[in-house]
Amino acid sequence: MKPNGWRGYVTSRPFGGLHIPVPVQNLILRDFTSRNKLQYKLPPNEFVMQGCYMQLEGILEELPRLEGLVMSSIFMLPVDRKKRHAIFEAIFNTGAKVGFALEDIILSSIEETIDIENNLSSYHLLEECPQTVALGLPPFPHLQKVPGWTSPAGDDWNPGN
Repeated sequence: MKPNGWRGYVTSRPFGGLHIPVPVQNLILRDFTSRNKLQYKLPPNEFVMQGCYMQLEGILEELPRLEGLVMSSIFMLPVDRKKRHAIFEAIFNTGAKVGFALEDIILSSIEETIDIENNLSSYHLLEECPQTVALGLPPFPHLQKVPGWTSPAGDDWNPGN
């Protein structure tokens, strides 16, 4: 049996700072596959539970009968690097490809995933960084003020306007 078509993958969970409704994701995937002259097959909708990839796992089992898998964005992939690598291996070991519509890319080998891994690792690392910083005292409280470098607010200064 010859592989046929590209199965879409959508989720109603937010990804990459975006929350794209499933019908809009379908439009994005249809446009992407149309522009790349690929046959689009409707996706199952992933379950809402955080970290759940049951529908994606089902598509991976279907891959021997498909040309590829297409998702809206690389940010739909699991946060865990080992899980992403396992997904990529499952795709490429069947001879299938994977496409990401918002990034406008199609990958056909594990070697082509290096840039995606770098981008996702950086993105997820940034999510762990502090969002606010306590200002406290200036770093050099022992230094004296230099005359003329600062001036008090004048009569016309009004922060409310």
